[in-house]
Amino acid sequence: MQDAISEILKIANEVHPANKLSDRESLVSQYYQYHPRLSSIKNCSPDAKVLDIGCGSGRLGYWKNYLLPKRNDIYITGIDLYTPVEKTALDAFFKVNLDEEILPFPDKSFDFIFMSHLIEHVQDWKALLFECDRVLKEASTLYIETPSLHSVNLPPRNLFVENGFTCTTINFYDDSTHTVAVDLDDVKKHMTDIGYYTLNQGYCKSVFLEDALIQYGFHFRDEEVTSYGIWSKLLFASGILLQKRSALLY
Repeated sequence: MQDAISEILKIANEVHPANKLSDRESLVSQYYQYHPRLSSIKNCSPDAKVLDIGCGSGRLGYWKNYLLPKRNDIYITGIDLYTPVEKTALDAFFKVNLDEEILPFPDKSFDFIFMSHLIEHVQDWKALLFECDRVLKEASTLYIETPSLHSVNLPPRNLFVENGFTCTTINFYDDSTHTVAVDLDDVKKHMTDIGYYTLNQGYCKSVFLEDALIQYGFHFRDEEVTSYGIWSKLLFASGILLQKRSALLY
C-alpha cells in the first residue's frame, strides 16, 4: 500500500501545475469529455426519457448540458433515498428505498438508465437489475459504474490524507454505506442471460490527464480533482454499457 502512495506522491511533486495548466475548469472539462459516464448520457437517443438511479446531488441534470452536445431534449427522472441538493436540475424526482421498494414506474418507461456508484449500495443487485429491465424499453441502454473489484485492496483514504492529499473514497470500505464490491463480469453474464448486449466495458481511466489531475489537486488542495487523478491511476472504478435486445437484434 505504501508503495502506491509513494508513487502517487512522487507524481504530485514532479511538476507544479502552474507551469502547464491553464485553469481548473479546462482540466476538469477535459477529464469529463472522455469519461464513459458523460459520453453515455451524451449519446442516448433523441428526446430520451432518462432514469438516474441513485441520483445523489442531482448533477446529471447539469451534466446533460455540460460540454457538447447540449442535450436539452432529454428528460431526466432521478430517484434516491434522499432529496438531492440540485433537485431543480432534474425534471422529476422520486424518493425510493431500493432495498424495500420496486421502481415506481410502468413497464417500458425509459430509453436510458444511468446508475453511477449505486449498485454497490444495495442488498440485492440482481433484483434491482430485474426492475431496470422491466422499466427499460426495447433496444434501449443501461450504464452501470461501480468501484472495481480490487478497490477493496487499495490504500485507505486516511493514508493519503496523512501524506498531504485531500481526497474522498479511495478504498472500497472508506464508504461505510458500501455493501459488497460487484463484479461487472457477473453483471454482464446475468444481463446477457436475460437478453442484453454489452456495448462497452472496462476501467474508467484517463491516461493522458491523470498525472496533471494529481499534481493540480495536490498543490491546490482540491479534493475533487485529486480524487479524479487517484481514481484513474489506481483504476478505482469500472463501467459497463448494455443494450436491451429488440426484434431487430434477435
